[in-house]
Amino acid sequence: MDIRKLPPERGLGLFKLLFCVYTILLFLLTLLPIDLIQSESSGWFEKFSFDNQDKVVHFLLFFIFTLLFFFSAFTRRNFLIWLIPLLTGILIEILQQLTGWGRTFDVFDILANAIGILAAWLLVKKL
Repeated sequence: MDIRKLPPERGLGLFKLLFCVYTILLFLLTLLPIDLIQSESSGWFEKFSFDNQDKVVHFLLFFIFTLLFFFSAFTRRNFLIWLIPLLTGILIEILQQLTGWGRTFDVFDILANAIGILAAWLLVKKL
């Protein structure tokens, strides 16, 4: 699917707003100190605990990020649909290392991000 052939209404203001809000939330969730996000009490979410669940979270976060970026129509260039989210994921990992707030750089997080980005991009291409 060539993004340039899509109708202009694909990038309605709602998707632009959703993408901007989601981007802010993505940076907050991935850069804030982990102890601010995790609670000490066990809740319903802990019943879904499994190995490498953070990689699944990374996959989902960047799958959604890529879809919202596509539908926001901030760009009409096909390669930027996956390149901008990939660079964003790498930037987040670098910032996690530099802030020193209990987060660290993880190549496997970038890999999980990339797989989520690829899955979203392939879905968009298939549609």
